Amino acid sequence: MSISESSDKLISEACERNKAPIYEVLLKVLPEKTRVLEVASGSGQHADYFTAQQPGWVWQPTDISKENLKSIEVYQAEAKRPNFLAPKKLSVLDDKVEIGEFEVAFCSNLIHIAPWSCCVGMFRFLEKVIATGGVIVLYGPFFEEGVNPSESNLLFDQSLKERDSRWGIRSLKEVKFAAAECGFELKLRQQMPAHNLTLVFMKTNAKPKASIESSK
Repeated sequence: MSISESSDKLISEACERNKAPIYEVLLKVLPEKTRVLEVASGSGQHADYFTAQQPGWVWQPTDISKENLKSIEVYQAEAKRPNFLAPKKLSVLDDKVEIGEFEVAFCSNLIHIAPWSCCVGMFRFLEKVIATGGVIVLYGPFFEEGVNPSESNLLFDQSLKERDSRWGIRSLKEVKFAAAECGFELKLRQQMPAHNLTLVFMKTNAKPKASIESSK
């Protein structure tokens, strides 16, 4: 993450690289008009780019970091677009937060840079927020059964665990189960550049009979 000419405006090189490929997937799965809750918006670049492309996407950015929230405010103020809403502070682990109902939730590069409890908490929070038939779109690296991980993802996973033993690239199988426990079913797995995936989960409200919580 770097800083632009404004001391509060952050620029993520990863966001610059992935925003266009992610947008191509969003175009396939989102209607022209919808309300989107972005969890862990980071710098605000995704919100800025997507709302510029699609005026019918009303985008609610959120974050827990004061630095990120300030950066999003700068992007929003510069954009002056009615569909780019002011950011809100949000922790998916805070059961008392009330943010309304949305048709879509979008989350990029969060669950591997956080404890596993944040992934579980995110799905539990979004179960209350996303309307039936709505979707969650997740972007980032995942480990998959039967798929040899890339060398870059193995090194990235190791570096994450060295920074915090609770972090790390997640198993897609475990993520799917955490989602299913909250009534979300994986509908699309899209291979992305740089060994990442975009996953689209739909809220069907169908849940597994047995519950096996990950020990991570």
